[in-house]
Amino acid sequence: MLDLFNPWKEFDCGDGRKVQVRKNIDKAVPLALKTKHIKLKAGAKVSDEIDGSLSASKKEIVDSLFVKINDRNASLVLDYRLAYEAFAVDPCARADDLQRVTEEILKRKNILEELEMKIEALITLSKTTPNNRDLIDQRIIEIADGLVPAATAEVAARKISNARKVAHELIEDEVS
Repeated sequence: MLDLFNPWKEFDCGDGRKVQVRKNIDKAVPLALKTKHIKLKAGAKVSDEIDGSLSASKKEIVDSLFVKINDRNASLVLDYRLAYEAFAVDPCARADDLQRVTEEILKRKNILEELEMKIEALITLSKTTPNNRDLIDQRIIEIADGLVPAATAEVAARKISNARKVAHELIEDEVS
């Protein structure tokens, strides 16, 4: 008997196993991939939550890190959907592949959740100790390094550039 309201389609693998596949792929995506941890008002930027004493360049970096985390979250969902679609085509042969991909994706999601928590901690740090710029810079670098090592290089380059500018200003003040 065909059950049109059953959300599952069952396959007989021929080796005694029966495998079920969700008919609606949107229902197949694990809830862990659908959650968002940083709570922001619609259209708000992470930097709007950060104390005004931080420089515009630091706020820009934090916003870009948050955007990268959101992009990675969206990418994880897409990766899972693709893996599930491949599984749904041949669930008897691809059940192990789906399991492996799911475990890998959930590990990547855990890393992103840790980075999201670090951004939340950075926001709190910037509000409670806005003058502790070295610690704030260190936290930004940790978050960037967790996402993209190249972003760490960009943060370091900006810090070096700013330090050189300050050094040149100090030298000019000494000379004049």
